[in-house]
Amino acid sequence: MGFPLSFSKARRAKKPSEVRLSRFEALEERSLLSAVGVAALDSQAFEGSGAETGVWRVERTGSTELPAAVPFKLTGSAVWGADYQLYDLSSSSYLTLTQTYNAGLGEYEYWGSASFPAGTGALDLEVRATADQLQEPTETAVLTLVPPAELELIGTGSSSINIIDANSWLVQIAATDSSASESPSSAPDSASFTVTRAGTLAASSPLTVKFELSGSADPSSDYTLVDANNLTVALSRADADSPWFGYLSIPAGQTSASFQLRPVNDSIR
Repeated sequence: MGFPLSFSKARRAKKPSEVRLSRFEALEERSLLSAVGVAALDSQAFEGSGAETGVWRVERTGSTELPAAVPFKLTGSAVWGADYQLYDLSSSSYLTLTQTYNAGLGEYEYWGSASFPAGTGALDLEVRATADQLQEPTETAVLTLVPPAELELIGTGSSSINIIDANSWLVQIAATDSSASESPSSAPDSASFTVTRAGTLAASSPLTVKFELSGSADPSSDYTLVDANNLTVALSRADADSPWFGYLSIPAGQTSASFQLRPVNDSIR
């Protein structure tokens, strides 16, 4: 006597190795680009051929095996195309941007893309200021990264660079020796400051700079200021509650001048 038999086709189970491989590929895809950021390596750019340029560095984290592009926009009082150009140092080429008008802010925005070549985790974008005959105040260019929602931002994702007019000076002061001390048995140890000017007019004529003094040390009793010619710098103030001030001259043909702060030796502790 025979028995009826029935057969059903069994489903082939997916191999464990195939499951692991697909998961690995998915994780690898997500980790190709995880965060991006931008910072100014040099936050000042000057007008004029061969003048100092500003530089933004855009960085990415995650795998750098594949190329990647991150959108950005340019805003600020400086206008791309008129006041400056953006030069990609990795590709040795100027970037072409798209102009849009933001009605809410009442200003134009310029959109571009930071393109990372394969194997590159950082790229530098150079701000090259355009020289003109206009006398303008310092203007600011702001680069803001606008990555897809799945990417994180390193920091604020925004950075600014100042563009200095060729027809003006930028004056800065820095302590080249920030420590001074009295010495009852010998000459005191002096501190020193240097005033520097920049811009294409920096060496064409002399410049006199006004400065103010503050702090717990009193220039009328604790120290004197001496210029590069070993002459005491004259100081004055409007009244007892006002700060001391003086003037320092940078000669024509020079971009900086220094003066020393010399402590006064006394017996007071």
